[in-house]
Amino acid sequence: MWHFFRGLISALLARGIKVLTITPPGSYAAALQGLGATHVAVSMPRFVNPVNDVAMCFALLRVFRQEAPDVVCNITVKPIVYGSLAARLAGVPYVVGMVEGLGYGFLEEGGRKERMLRAVVTGMYRLGCRLSDRIGFANPDDCNQFVRSGVIPRRKALAFRSMVGVDVKCFSPGALSLDVLDHLRSELGIPPTRCVVAMVTRVVWSKGVKEFVEASEEAAGWDTPPLFLLVGPLDPDAPDSVSEAYLRERASSRLVWVQTFRADLKEILSVADIVTLPSYYREGVPRVLLEALALGKPIVTTDNVGCREVVENGRNGFLVPIHNSRALAEGIRSLVESKQLREAFGRHSRFKAEAEFSETIVVDGVMSRLLGLPSRA
Repeated sequence: MWHFFRGLISALLARGIKVLTITPPGSYAAALQGLGATHVAVSMPRFVNPVNDVAMCFALLRVFRQEAPDVVCNITVKPIVYGSLAARLAGVPYVVGMVEGLGYGFLEEGGRKERMLRAVVTGMYRLGCRLSDRIGFANPDDCNQFVRSGVIPRRKALAFRSMVGVDVKCFSPGALSLDVLDHLRSELGIPPTRCVVAMVTRVVWSKGVKEFVEASEEAAGWDTPPLFLLVGPLDPDAPDSVSEAYLRERASSRLVWVQTFRADLKEILSVADIVTLPSYYREGVPRVLLEALALGKPIVTTDNVGCREVVENGRNGFLVPIHNSRALAEGIRSLVESKQLREAFGRHSRFKAEAEFSETIVVDGVMSRLLGLPSRA
């Protein structure tokens, strides 16, 4: 709520609209209240648990009856289901949802377990869409898939290209001093002149961790191998979590893993010369790629749902096939070996961020198309 939607919250407050945020208990409640929003904490278990989910639904119902909102906007699958149900029972006049990517349950590959999970999640979405007036999707692929499969009627479905955007003033080339970046390079053990390829992600297989590691191994034979910087904590609760042993065994002078949670991601992305995300996860539009765009970085990512929205192949980066570490390595190598190409791609990334993904533009579209408020464009 804080990292992705504070731009939307601030824009609503600026229009004189009272905003109530409902999240699990956490350290960012005070920050949300600092924006001017009212905050209520409700326990929201991450995975399906019938007893806890019913408790969550009743807790939301109590909040909605007490606050009597005019609009309820639910984000992600469980709030879309239980939040929509609670809102209808409370008599809320307008209920909408945001699908920020379909997630692990909709990966193309997988066995019987994954197919069962997809069936359960699809059923949940079907119910949530039936209870909602409109649903916004963070990319056209997810929207079209749900319409084609009958999960949602076309009249209710809205396709966006990101529903959060990026703050192009905060994330801008040159926003950080050289002293700050030099200090971070020193902290991470990066030599001053070494080219850096950064991947910032949850450390799960579907984000392309294996392909990133294998690309770093491909680079062993290059004349000037870059430093492959993987930044992100383990996610042991995820069904496709990567083991710590795997990364420890593959550590090298070319591959550095920063496994602690970092709040300075703008600084880390600024240190990078190239940003990559070889994901085959069912992304919305990855926030880290939007931030890389705004910082004027060349990007190598997969021709995958959500990721492809950010890159014009051959103009601000390269799109490579999923599960293809060789293609990933070759895309990175083209940029490592040409500073001129990196700079040209970086300029187009910045242009694309300002023209298409600026938080101001994106949020205005969400408020007018999804929330039904007059556009200020």
